[in-house]
Amino acid sequence: MRALDLPSDFPTSKECQELFRAWIDRGKISISICHDLPSDWRIPEESWAMLLSDIFHHVIEGIVAATTHPREDVLHRIFHAFEIAVKSKRECRAGITKEFTDSFRELPTPDIVVMRLPWKWLGFLSLRDR
Repeated sequence: MRALDLPSDFPTSKECQELFRAWIDRGKISISICHDLPSDWRIPEESWAMLLSDIFHHVIEGIVAATTHPREDVLHRIFHAFEIAVKSKRECRAGITKEFTDSFRELPTPDIVVMRLPWKWLGFLSLRDR
């Protein structure tokens, strides 16, 4: 398995919690996700929307870097396909939800304004800026 690097401050950060991992294995996508988050992170829809948006834009940048396709074309094609997939009735395809007995340490309350700042710093362009 080819594993990705951990964030540079991961070993020392007390506020770090892994949320999910994803793999492609024999042509299928496998996902491991932590759904038992600290209470402040369970309800705010904007926190989850921000996470999915960041992943979306990272994927777009990766595809653009690996191909000759224009960013706008890749963005619109994946956004359209994502919208269809989200609205489909397929939901979770396979797998099980496991209950864990280990409790996670509390993370700070999500601050959506602060979470939005890195987009510009990292060179990502959000849809709201178009």
